Amino acid sequence: MLELIAKTGLFFSQPIVLACVVLVGFLNRNEAIFGRTLFLLLFTMVYNVFLKSIWQVPLPPPLEGWAFPSGHMHSAVVFWGALAIEFRRFEFSALVVFTLCLTGYGLIYHGYHYPIDILGAVGFGSFSLFLYNIFKQQPYFKEKPYRLGTQLSFLAIVCMQFMPPESLQKWHIWQALGALIGFTIGWALLSQQQNKQTLTIEGKQRLFVTSVALLGSLAFFYLLKILPITKNPMIFCQFLLIAIWVSSSKLITHQILRKTGATYG
Repeated sequence: MLELIAKTGLFFSQPIVLACVVLVGFLNRNEAIFGRTLFLLLFTMVYNVFLKSIWQVPLPPPLEGWAFPSGHMHSAVVFWGALAIEFRRFEFSALVVFTLCLTGYGLIYHGYHYPIDILGAVGFGSFSLFLYNIFKQQPYFKEKPYRLGTQLSFLAIVCMQFMPPESLQKWHIWQALGALIGFTIGWALLSQQQNKQTLTIEGKQRLFVTSVALLGSLAFFYLLKILPITKNPMIFCQFLLIAIWVSSSKLITHQILRKTGATYG
C-alpha cells in the first residue's frame, strides 16, 4: 500500500504528466491560465538548477548529483500551485495540497531526496507563487499574457550565466529554455492573429487541434535527432520548434480548416 501511495505521488510530478495537462488546457480550455502556468514551470526547471548549484548538497547515495531543493517537488509546487491560484476553488486547492503531500512522500519513500530537500522546494516554490500572483495581475501582463514568457526567458538566461559548467551540461535546462522561448514566440504570433480575426475551435475541432499539435511535435522531435549537431543545441532546437508549433497549433488548425472548407460540430 505504501508503495502504491508513493508511486501515485510521483506520478503527479512527472514532466510528461504536466506537459499533457498544459497541452490540453492551453489548446482547449483557457490559454491565459495554462500558458502562464507553463511559463512558470519552464522557468522553475532552470531556476532550480541554479539554486542547486549554490548549495551543492549531494543526493542520497548511490544517486549522483545535487539534491537541494528537489527539482521534481519544486516543479510540482509551482505548477499545481499556480493552477490553484488561477482557479481559486477550495476543493481544487485542497486536492493540490493533498497531491503535493503525496509527491513529497513518494520522493522520500523511494530514497530520491531527504526531507530538507522537499521543504526547500516547497519554500522556494511558494515564494515563486507569491510573486507570480502579484505579477499576473499587472495590466502589462494581463493585456498580453505572453509577455510573462519574455521576462522569464531573460531571467532564465541570467541564471544560466552564474551556473558552473557541469550544471550547463544538464539536458533539461536546454529543454526548458528552448520551450520557454519557443512558447513565447508562438503565443505572441497566435495572439496577434487573434486580434485580426476570431479563431473559434469548437466540438470535434478540439480533438483535431490537439492531434495537429502532437503530430507536429513528434515530427520536429525525431527530425532534429538525425541532424549532425551536438546534444544540448539539438535539445534546445527541438523544444524551441515544438513549443512554437504547439502554441500556434490553434492558428494552424484554423487555417487548415478554413482552406479545406472542413467543418466539425
